[in-house]
Amino acid sequence: MSDRQQLSTRLIGQSPSILRLREQIGALAGTRADVLILGETGAGKEVVARALHDLSNRRSGPFVAINAGAL
Repeated sequence: MSDRQQLSTRLIGQSPSILRLREQIGALAGTRADVLILGETGAGKEVVARALHDLSNRRSGPFVAINAGAL
């Protein structure tokens, strides 16, 4: 499965916002940029973070999700 197909199965929808988010994830995944993901509880921040990780050059390393609110 291609990277684009993987992203489409994780982020479901065809709204302009989802399409723009997919483009941004694809563009950022190829960089070494630090990314701050903000959103309400249940908005899918971890889904976006995992997609970024899985599409990046670091995908062979571990993905560690941290609940900052619990810290």
